[in-house]
Amino acid sequence: MEGAREEVRGMAASRCIALVFFLVPHATEAQTYGKSDFLVVEHSGRLVVYNEYQQAITESEAALLTAYVPMRILEADVLLGDGFTHCAQVEIGDRVFFLLKDAHGALAYSEPPGFQATYRNTTHLFDSVQILVRCTLQTPSNRSQSRVVSAKSRLIRIFRSKDEIYCRTTEPQPAYGWINFRGMMEGTDWIPLESASPVEPIPTDELARRIQARIDRVNGLLSQLFERFNEQTHAHKPTPYWDVKISDRKITCSLEQAVPHQFERSTVYLVKNIEDVVMGSGLRVSHAPGRIEIVLKR
Repeated sequence: MEGAREEVRGMAASRCIALVFFLVPHATEAQTYGKSDFLVVEHSGRLVVYNEYQQAITESEAALLTAYVPMRILEADVLLGDGFTHCAQVEIGDRVFFLLKDAHGALAYSEPPGFQATYRNTTHLFDSVQILVRCTLQTPSNRSQSRVVSAKSRLIRIFRSKDEIYCRTTEPQPAYGWINFRGMMEGTDWIPLESASPVEPIPTDELARRIQARIDRVNGLLSQLFERFNEQTHAHKPTPYWDVKISDRKITCSLEQAVPHQFERSTVYLVKNIEDVVMGSGLRVSHAPGRIEIVLKR
């Protein structure tokens, strides 16, 4: 009898770990190799959106839903925890959101969101460049509307679709749009951020704060999931968590109170997310079972 109870508890634990795989921001197999689908909406703030905890978004989270912000599609159609509400799971930067759908399978909204487009099988770039010549950033909904990007400006290149690249300016209130790099030459018209000495890199303490915030959200999910698991099974399994240690030379994340191999897949997803955070900063991310290290590239 006790053996049967342990088997049931083991099955429940596996489901709990599977939920971690689902809720931790991750890439599909295609995205792992640099291919992603992106959704662009003119007024994304008018969509009905839940955060990664499947709750109404906060004011700070709503601030990320700016005009034409690109949303990387993680899952085109999934169910919320209630088992019947359909939604799309997307990622904006390092944050995961659920876009609720209506009865017809379209994105739900409070007011008409305007222009919508899905760009499929794009090349995910997310790198930083410095533009050496003046160019134009074209508005997604109307290519005849454009704004000038002055020489010496810094841009974040997010994804490539056919011959064009979707970019973000680095102003306090960033703008999104298309730039045609086809007629621009590297080294003459633009250079990678690593070669753009006038552009200051992201401060290491800011990167550490962003990495810590990412880990804190994952730990919050683990805490909620294992609390639910223990309530349902009457078990007393300790809650796994990632412990972060920050020094002048490296950032180390260690998985505590867990069997590392049970979290191999979710660790890979977390590593990919951290790589996106530190991209262009001169930092390198490496990992082993139950351990992630972020150090300066040699």
